[in-house]
Amino acid sequence: MFLHKILELISVKFLFVSILVTLSFVLQSQVTDSTYMFMLKTELSLDSTQSSKVDTIYSIATAALRATDKEVQSLSRKSLPQEEKDFLTSVLTEKKKSIKQDRENSLLRILSDQQSKAYFEKIKPSRPTVLHMGINHDRVNCNVCVKN
Repeated sequence: MFLHKILELISVKFLFVSILVTLSFVLQSQVTDSTYMFMLKTELSLDSTQSSKVDTIYSIATAALRATDKEVQSLSRKSLPQEEKDFLTSVLTEKKKSIKQDRENSLLRILSDQQSKAYFEKIKPSRPTVLHMGINHDRVNCNVCVKN
């Protein structure tokens, strides 16, 4: 009886911790999304129609990404062989990449040429083709990044 109570208490604590971790992840992603959306709307000077379409695009993509994350979490709890878990996880990772790419393509279709240019300059600049000297180095004073 006593052991049963202890196990019940442990399972309740585990459930509580997992809920807190999930809530923390959701809140963090919401803050990131809202910051990104604010930058998107202000930097690109979206009109009301574009703003509404962007909200729709991002809400649909966010729902799909969360559903995929739930699939990944569910997969980790299943008792499957590790190779099968790895394969299914890679499939879900590709699905997330596809959702993000579709979201960006949909966004670019509603932007004007000038807005698209500003998007790639201010909001989503391209990464350097070669990473060198680690990720956090001063690109302004780097001999490789700055060509004479």
